[in-house]
This record gives sequence, C-alpha cells and structure tokens, in this order.
Amino acid sequence: MKKRGKNFIFIVIAILLIAGVVAYFYLTPEEKTDEFDVGAILLKTAIKENGLLLKSVKLTNNGADDVFKISTTLQDFVFPIENEIFLESGSSKELEINFKDATKAGPEVFTGELIVSSTKSSKKVPVILEIESEYPFFDININIPIKYEEVYSGGKFVTEVKVFNLENLNLKDVELEYFVKDFGNNVLFSESENIIVENQASLNKAIDLPEDIKLGNYVFIASVKYGGLTGTSAQFFKVTKPETALSSLLTTNLAYLIVIIITTLVIIVVLTLIYITSRKDKLITELMKHHQRELDILQGSFEKSKKGLTEKKKSSFEKIKEARIEALKRRQVEQIEHLKKLKKLGKREEMLEKLKQWKKQGYSVVPIEFKVKKPTVKDIKKRIKDLKKKGYKTKILEERLSKRKI
Repeated sequence: MKKRGKNFIFIVIAILLIAGVVAYFYLTPEEKTDEFDVGAILLKTAIKENGLLLKSVKLTNNGADDVFKISTTLQDFVFPIENEIFLESGSSKELEINFKDATKAGPEVFTGELIVSSTKSSKKVPVILEIESEYPFFDININIPIKYEEVYSGGKFVTEVKVFNLENLNLKDVELEYFVKDFGNNVLFSESENIIVENQASLNKAIDLPEDIKLGNYVFIASVKYGGLTGTSAQFFKVTKPETALSSLLTTNLAYLIVIIITTLVIIVVLTLIYITSRKDKLITELMKHHQRELDILQGSFEKSKKGLTEKKKSSFEKIKEARIEALKRRQVEQIEHLKKLKKLGKREEMLEKLKQWKKQGYSVVPIEFKVKKPTVKDIKKRIKDLKKKGYKTKILEERLSKRKI
C-alpha cells in the first residue's frame, strides 16, 4: 500500500512538471528577430489628380550584410526612388517612394503591395492610394465599427458612410459608389446609389460577404460624384475564419485553461496526500479508540466493585486496580508499537488481521469481589493458569506472586 501511494504521488508530480513545462514554452513568447524590418504595416496615401507625393519608409537590416530589392505591384502609381540598396548588418535607411497619377487614370482608389526582398526572404506592405479631384464639391468619409474590422467569410460587413457638402450648394442629388477590393486591385463587390444631400448625410452600408471569399485583407472604398468631380475614401478590413467554441477557448483563453488545469492537479495532489496520510493512520487511530473503550470498561468495573468496601479493603483494592490498569496500558503500548512496525513494512492486510484479533480477544474485566474471603496462593496460581490459557499476559501477576505481594 505504501509503495503504491508513493508511485501515485510520483506520477501526479511528473504530470504537474510536464504541464508546467508545456505551459512555459507555449505561453512564453518566442524571441524571434526578423532578418530585416520595414517600418510600416500599411501605406495609405491620398493625392489629387495629376498630383505627386513623396513618402519614406524606414528599412533596417537585422542580419548580415545584404542587398535589398524594392518593387511594387502598382507600377503606374508607386515609384521607389531606388530599386536596389545595400545595407550593412545593423544599419538602416529611409526608402523614398513617389506616389503619382502617371497614367492620368482620374479619381479612383487603387490597392497593391510594396515588396522588399533580401537574398533570403521578402516582406509585403499593403498599399492604398486614393486619387481624387483637386476641388470636389462633396467629400466622403468611412467609419468601420470595431466589431466589423474583422469579419467572417459568409458574414455581414457593416460600415458608416458620411457625405459632406463642401461648397454649401443646398440640396443636391449626388451619386455614391461602393467597392470592395483585395490587394491585387481586384474588385470583389461594387454598387452605386443616389442620395439627396444638403449640408451632410450619414448612412450605414451593409454587405453580405460570399461564403467562398478568401481569408485575408481587403479594402472598402466609397466615392461621391457631383458635377464631374469626385471625392474618395477607403478603409482597411480583414476576413477571418469563424471560430468554434472550442477553438476560441483553446486560443483566446488557453492561458487561463492551463492555469486551471495546473491548479486542479495541485489540489488533487494535496487531497491525495491528505487521504493517503489519513488512511495510513486510520488503523492506529481505530486501535487507540478500542484501547480507550477497554480502559473505560475496566474503570467502570472497578467502580462497581468498590461500592460497600471497608476502608481496610479499599487500600488493597486500590493496589490491585493500579496493577491491572498498568498491565492493560503496557499491553496497549505493545500493540500500538507492533502496528506501527507493520505500517512501516507496508503490511496493511496483516495490520487489519491484528486489529480484528485484538478486538475479538478483549480484556478480562471480571469485577473484584472483596466480600468473600481473601483468595489463597493456590487460588491465585489457578487463576493465573486460566488466564494464560485464554491468551492473556500474566507476567505482572506472577512477579507479584513471587514477591508475595498478592
């Protein structure tokens, strides 16, 4: 039993250690340094028709000396000043990029990517370029609520669109156009409508996304047209995969889940230790309770025998009482020590058998009768002999008889 208990504790502790190691490696962010960094996650720029705008992006080389190539998918609108640069390890440089309507495409929103490549890897930065009329009569603004910045395929995308009358033209009928583009400048959705605007107008636009739309980054575009002039606006959003209840638990709440599991295992270990400890001591505790019952019964027997005795007989009675209680206590101590030895050896079955045997054996509590004549030495020897046959220890009685104190 003792060996099995130790093995169980060892297994549980091993599980705790494994869980702790897994939690540490999973929850501790891996310190990973990219070979190089581009100091922008999105390039969004607005220019006027036939306009030109110069912007810069910081490039940092975290690896060995290398040559970096800069290119773009919007070759008619985005022009890097340098298409190839050399950077020493640990050095940085500002990449200068011109945005212009070289093809005179007119007011529109274009999407693409800026690509930075080393000899080992490459990074893509999304680009949104808005081209609008120089002095439009109306302008437009898009506000995507936080809950719709990330939407699911097959779900609904909702945004707020505001139109502003810049020239105080009173009530005017304007045309609104809506588009959804990917970063390959492909149109996935388009729609138009006409509304009446005085000073400003606000409306919500809802779009049902198709089930087969690819996961990734997209741009919602809105434009307002009046009198041959156009105002534009664009905002970034993302299409992700719907999460199940289980995947949500395992991702967003994994840290809490691991803490709960480890805490539960610790509680199990503590309760197991308490249970094993209490289980080991249970038999000894049961024996001690049995001993107390024996003493109580013996004490009660003496109290009954004591009634009606003379003062002279009471003196002898007390001596016999002390001797009997002392003998019982010695026997009880021997039993407890024996049970403890068996416990150390892990012999639980033998402990149970001994406990049953001692309970069944009991202890002689025959009342002492002082109203008859004092027993002779022959009577005492006979009584000792009878007690021996019944399995009782009579050493103390024999010692006192030999000294003629009985």
